[in-house]
This record gives sequence, structure tokens and C-alpha cells, in this order.
Amino acid sequence: MGGITASRRHQAQTLFNIRQGTFPETYLGIPLIQGRVTNGCLKTTIDKIKRRANLYVGKMVSMQGRVVLTTFILSSMTIYSMSIYKWPSFILKDGETIIRNLIWSKDPNKRKGVTTAWEKCCKPTFEGGFRKLGDNKAILLMKLTWDIVQTGSIWASYMKAKYFTKQGDIIQYYQKSSIWVGIKSVYSTVLKDSTWIIGIGSAIDAWRAIGLV
Repeated sequence: MGGITASRRHQAQTLFNIRQGTFPETYLGIPLIQGRVTNGCLKTTIDKIKRRANLYVGKMVSMQGRVVLTTFILSSMTIYSMSIYKWPSFILKDGETIIRNLIWSKDPNKRKGVTTAWEKCCKPTFEGGFRKLGDNKAILLMKLTWDIVQTGSIWASYMKAKYFTKQGDIIQYYQKSSIWVGIKSVYSTVLKDSTWIIGIGSAIDAWRAIGLV
């Protein structure tokens, strides 16, 4: 509600029965951030993972049980946030350290020598691994980007109008956004790995479309 008078602000709150909040606000467990995503905002999710992992310290949980725990509970706690924000590498490393320690030493705070390389454990799920948090980050951001490129939803139209030129290129000047940074980082990859199926060709720009079939 920035930029409006106090009376108009009060009128809007009364009319729509809403309250005025301040950033960072939380919605569905995700902090809503205005502008640049700070490390502190994302660290709260890592702290939640660590608190959850600490609940299993001293419990008689088998190796298989700990793998299932990290794959379907701990790793999934980051999914909603990664679907929106670009996570820094060192924050991801903190999360993977917690997961690795819990699997091998049964304690997220204790490190233990292992016989299997972590890279091998983090193979894609279809190869029997449980995938890195960093891989999840890239996949989820590409899914978000694909929604902008492919769908005609109101949200996608808004993002195109704000962050793309009329010719369909990414704007080159800075726009204050907590979401756009992540989308921009994978946009070229999404285009490179995409292919147009022409059909009748009425909506195709032959000069700009990538991967025409």
C-alpha cells in the first residue's frame, strides 16, 4: 500500500477486511520478500530443517529410514521456497551438510568419514540417488520460467509485460524483484532446451523462435 494516503489505506483495509503487514511477511510458510533476497530470509528454512533433523538424534532409525527421511521430508521442506527464490550456493551447502551428516552419523551436527562419495549419493532419482538441493533449485526455477514462456495466465502476462520487451527479449535494465533474479538465471537454458512445434505457424516469429521443428 505504498504511495497512498493514510485515509485511503484505512479505507481499503476496512473495505476488504484485511490488515496491513510489513515485509518480510509469511504466506504458506514462505517469507514474502521485497527486493533482493537476503541470506537471513533463506536461512530460516535451513534452521527448520536442522530442528526437524535433531528430533531423530538418538532414535533407532535405520540407514534406509534416514534416507527416506531426508528424501521425502527434509529435502521437501525447501521446495516451496526454491520454486520462487534463487538460493545462494553456500546456503544450499549448509542444507546438504545437515542431510549428509544425518544419513551417515545419525546426527545433523556430527560429521563422519564415509565410504561412498556424496556426488554418487546425489545422482538423479531415476538412477537411484536422492538428488542435490541445487538440482532441485534449478528444476523448480525452470518450471516457473516455463510457465511464463508457455502459458497465457494473468500472472505470466504480467511478468512478460514487466520484464520483457515488446519483441520478446529480456529487459537489460534493473528491476527490483525477489523473483526475477532466479527466473533470469535459467531463462536462457529453458529456451535452449525448448523446441517449437509450428502447427499452422500463425504465432511463430521465425526470426526469434529457437529450435523450430
